[in-house]
Amino acid sequence: MNVRSIAKFLAAVKPATLIERLRSFFHTPLYRNAIYLVIDEASIAIGGFVFWILAARFYEDADVGFATATLSAMMLLALVGGLGMDSGLIRFLPSAGEKSNDMVNSCLTIGSLASVAVAVVFLAGLDFWSPALLPVREDPAYLAAFVVFTAGSTTSMLVWRTYVAKRRAGLAVAKDLIHSVIKIGMLVPFVALQALGIFVASGVGLTVSLGIGLLFFLPIVQSGYRPSLRIGREVLNRVIRFSLANFIASLVWIAPFYILPLMVLNRVGDKESAYFFVAWSVGSLLSSIISGSSSSLFAEGSHDESKLNQNAKKSLRLAWLLLAPASLLLLLFGEKVLLLFGHAYSDNGGRLLWLLVLSAWPQSINSIYFNVKRVELKMKQVVVPTAFLTIATLALSYVLLPRMGIVGVGVAWVATQCAVAVFTSLSLFKRFSGGTAQQA
Repeated sequence: MNVRSIAKFLAAVKPATLIERLRSFFHTPLYRNAIYLVIDEASIAIGGFVFWILAARFYEDADVGFATATLSAMMLLALVGGLGMDSGLIRFLPSAGEKSNDMVNSCLTIGSLASVAVAVVFLAGLDFWSPALLPVREDPAYLAAFVVFTAGSTTSMLVWRTYVAKRRAGLAVAKDLIHSVIKIGMLVPFVALQALGIFVASGVGLTVSLGIGLLFFLPIVQSGYRPSLRIGREVLNRVIRFSLANFIASLVWIAPFYILPLMVLNRVGDKESAYFFVAWSVGSLLSSIISGSSSSLFAEGSHDESKLNQNAKKSLRLAWLLLAPASLLLLLFGEKVLLLFGHAYSDNGGRLLWLLVLSAWPQSINSIYFNVKRVELKMKQVVVPTAFLTIATLALSYVLLPRMGIVGVGVAWVATQCAVAVFTSLSLFKRFSGGTAQQA
C-alpha cells in the first residue's frame, strides 16, 4: 500500500463516522446484549479468580477444598431446580404481553420450590452419592445455608434470564458485579467459620445481589412488576413443556464439565487433575464469547423470528470477530497465564489449552445452531447432537487419558466439536445462502 492509498484510507475513516458506527452498533439489541453478556461472563470469571485466590490465602487448604465441592454441588442442584425455565423465559417472555409478570412470578415460584426439594433429596442421600459432604448435613447452620442458597441460586438464574429476555443484559452485569464485590468483601469477616465461612461469604453476595435484582432492577425491566408466589396455568401448559426438553439438553451439555474432572482424577491422578482444571478454566474464557453471542441470538430470535436467519449470521460473525483476538492472545500468552499457578501447570497444561482454543471455533458454530433450533422450538435437533457430543467426548476421553494424559481430553473435545460442526455448519450454510427458514 503506497502513501497515497494510506492517505485516502485515513481520510475516509473520519472520527465522526467511527463514532456513528459504534453508536449504531450499540443501538442494535442483538449486538448490545451480546457484548454485555460477554462482559458479564468475564466479570464473573475474574471475580471468581480473585475470590479463590483470597480464600486460599486466608483459609486452610482443606476448608477451601470442601467449600469448592459444596459450592459446585449447590450450583448443579440450582441448575436442576430451574427445570430449564431459564430458557423458557427467554423464548416466551417477549411475547407474553400482559401475562409477562405472572409468567416471571410463576417461574420464580416453581424454580424456588423445585430447588428446595432437590437440595433436601440431595442432603438426605449424601451417604450414597457423596459421603465426603456429610459434614454439611451434620451441621444445622451449614444444612440450612445449603438449602436456602440453592433456592437463591435458582431464583437468581431465572431473574438473570429475565433481563436477557427483555434485552437488558446490562442489568445482569450490574447484578453480578454486586455479587462478586460483596462475596469477596465477606471472605475475611467469616474466616472463623472455616469452610462454612467461604460458603456463607458467597451466599451473602448472592442474597444481596438477588434482592437488588429482584426489587429494584426487575421492575425496570417489567413495568408494574411485584414479587408474588403464584403458579399460573400458562407456565405449566406452555413454558414447562419447552423448558423440560431444554432442561434435558442443558444437563447433557453440562455433564462433561462435571464428569471430566472426576474422570481425570480417577484415570491419571490428582496432579494431572489439578493441571487439567486450571487449563480448562483458562480455556473456558472463550466460551463466554460464544455464550454471549448465542444467548443474545436466542433472545432476539424470540422477539422477532422473521429475522432469525439474518441475526444468526450476525451472531456468528460477532462471535468470530471476538474470538479471533482472544484466541490469538491465548495462543501467544496462555502458557504465561498458566505460569501464575506454577511452572508445572504451564508445562503440563499448555498443549491442552491450545486444543481448547482450537475447539472454540467449531463450538461457536454448534452453539449458534442450537439456539436457532431453540427459537424454532425444534428441541429434538438440540438434544440429539448434544447427547452425541457428551457421550463421544466422555468415551473418547476415557480411552485417551491413559495414553495421552490430559491432552487426550483436549483431543476428544476438539474431535467431537468438529464432528458435530460438520452437520451444523451445513445446516447454517443452507440458511445463509437463501434456504428456507425452516430448513434444518
